[in-house]
Amino acid sequence: MYLKIFQSKACELTASKQTREERFKKVFIATCYPYVIIFLIKKLIL
Repeated sequence: MYLKIFQSKACELTASKQTREERFKKVFIATCYPYVIIFLIKKLIL
């Protein structure tokens, strides 16, 4: 009984951690992509 509760809690924790990491990646990409593109354009121009 307790083991099942523990397993479900562990699954919830890992799932929330994964979504948090994915959200962080999305935010990171959204903030960094413009800079990367600008950097590449400057490289191509210069």
